[in-house]
Amino acid sequence: MARARWQAAGFTLVELVLVILVLSVLAIGVTGFITRGTQIYVDGQLWQRHLGEVRYGAQRLSRELRDAVPGSVTISNSPGAAAQSCIRFLPILRAERYLAAPLPGDATTLLAYPPDCCDGDSNDQLCLDGDDSNNHQICPDFDGAGTAVTLSLLEGYVRHEFAIDSVVLNGELAAIELDRPIEALAYSTGQRYFLSKGEVAWCVSNDGTLQRDGVLMAQGLQNRLTDCAVNGASDPQCPFVETAPGQQRNNTVRLQWWLAQGTLDQRFAQEVQLENVP
Repeated sequence: MARARWQAAGFTLVELVLVILVLSVLAIGVTGFITRGTQIYVDGQLWQRHLGEVRYGAQRLSRELRDAVPGSVTISNSPGAAAQSCIRFLPILRAERYLAAPLPGDATTLLAYPPDCCDGDSNDQLCLDGDDSNNHQICPDFDGAGTAVTLSLLEGYVRHEFAIDSVVLNGELAAIELDRPIEALAYSTGQRYFLSKGEVAWCVSNDGTLQRDGVLMAQGLQNRLTDCAVNGASDPQCPFVETAPGQQRNNTVRLQWWLAQGTLDQRFAQEVQLENVP
């Protein structure tokens, strides 16, 4: 009878402690596995999002650079806690050919084919201040915000910028009066002039963001901008690197952005050839 009572007494303290230890180890292992799997999933999602944003930003920037006024691309790198690397350029609004720069006897006038919006129709949104009755003084302003349009002539890849005072149409030609005399230089062999209306700036900041004129385009970049500012454009941490034109190829800009998320680390690189030449 005594033996039966002993067998019905239940688990001993040692057995209970052992069971608790085993269950704790199993719980820790399962929790760690779930946490690790969740972290891998979250990192993967963030990685895909950042990579998608970078690809979109690179695609848009590449498209805009290909349509930039030749000689207008500039790159700046600033060090310090608020380090920033920026590329700035002038998008082409219109491009046409000129016949005389300057017009003989008038140093401030360019004789040229007018841009395609200058047809004497004052209803065209790109041709404000038009005088529909006599086609005089058409196109001194090319956008609805009243932003003045500038005209660029290229001496090789050296850009000479002018403000437009007025445009007078005469048949298929236009006399474009500029704000200052046109120097008699060896301008573009293709006799092209370019119209633009404001600089665009793309910047990579120390906080890992890529912005276009202050608008967020991508985030998650890990470029060490201080290294770029100290070592110059040859440093692989520089987000933007410009290569001067040569005999074999046009002017190019290399985009190189570093991405990191969790254990993932990758360098995104793309070279953009500036298609417009003087």
